[in-house]
Amino acid sequence: MNHNATLLIGMGLLASTALAQVETRLLDPTLTGPDVDPLESPDGFEGLHVAAYDPSFREGVRAKMLVLFIPGGGAVPTQYTRFAQHSASLGLHALGIAYESWPSIWEMIRGEDDPDLAEAIRRERLFGEPQTDLIDVDEPNSISGRLSRALTYLHDQYPGEGWDQFMDGDGALRWRRIIVAGHSQGAGHSAYLTKNFTLGGALLFAGPGDFVTGVGPAPWLFQPSETPADRMLAFTHVGDRTAAGFFGNQRILGLDAFGSLESVDRKPAGELSSHMLTSLIDIDHENYHSAVVVDDFLPSGATGDNVYQPVWTYLLSEQIAESRGCRSDVDADGVLTLFDFLEYQNLFSAGDAAADFDGDGALTLFDFLAFQNAFSLGCS
Repeated sequence: MNHNATLLIGMGLLASTALAQVETRLLDPTLTGPDVDPLESPDGFEGLHVAAYDPSFREGVRAKMLVLFIPGGGAVPTQYTRFAQHSASLGLHALGIAYESWPSIWEMIRGEDDPDLAEAIRRERLFGEPQTDLIDVDEPNSISGRLSRALTYLHDQYPGEGWDQFMDGDGALRWRRIIVAGHSQGAGHSAYLTKNFTLGGALLFAGPGDFVTGVGPAPWLFQPSETPADRMLAFTHVGDRTAAGFFGNQRILGLDAFGSLESVDRKPAGELSSHMLTSLIDIDHENYHSAVVVDDFLPSGATGDNVYQPVWTYLLSEQIAESRGCRSDVDADGVLTLFDFLEYQNLFSAGDAAADFDGDGALTLFDFLAFQNAFSLGCS
């Protein structure tokens, strides 16, 4: 592998016009900082970040949200490339983060009776806080540390693409602009982040888990969430051997308040409405746990298309709609204040395309009026 530059790849998945516009980049994490360690999964996959971006969306139309994808235990982002590309095709920035996801949390807590062990492992992997002797993760190699360094690197390499908008000037992550999606262990990380931050949204594929021996769901699942439940959605195949437990944990998170468990089979995106989705179709390989989002296990239709693409569209469209409702939160701190007006003025004065609030491609008085109108409507 060439370690001197970010790799641009054609993934052979660009059949549709939308996907044909997507630029997909494999990024060696060690390029993002001298303190970031190289990774190789137990299955021999190199731990590379996957960034996807569609340059055909003009500012004012593009959703100013990042989809952060967190892989499952033992997995790496390249195994979820199709979801990143689909996210980008809808006008979102997408970034799959490679982190030391092994051994899995399920392996480490199995048979253990410490109810807080799962949370300890998650905090160390997410933030680099020393929590347990079972793993050793410092801040640069934590999920949040790797994310901030990857965003900085992408902004340096592609300054016109807006990767810097997901961090404050001091480098802090703007979680309100980040949709965290994850599979299996990554779904648990996504759910845990909702307890700590007001996220742009959370998408839970085949999760969350964390079941304590002799106790049941881990205590952290019952903690109050900073992210409202209406910004969380989940997709689990009913054939997943842990599906019943995942459904139970999704109810603990409050997702059943938006409708009962709903099958996605043979439904277009526009007909879906629940926040707890499932599928009942038979899959030849029987890896139902991975079938909802892992590239090599996605079920295909008669024409070779991804059967679950309409589900992904629904999940992401719900988050895009949420983000558009809060465009006036220009500084992305989760509240509307005078500072949003000042930040908007700065963008307008600098000729930044982000100030094109009416989406006509020019900065005029009407953009100020569109911003004021959005501000008056407030954020949900």
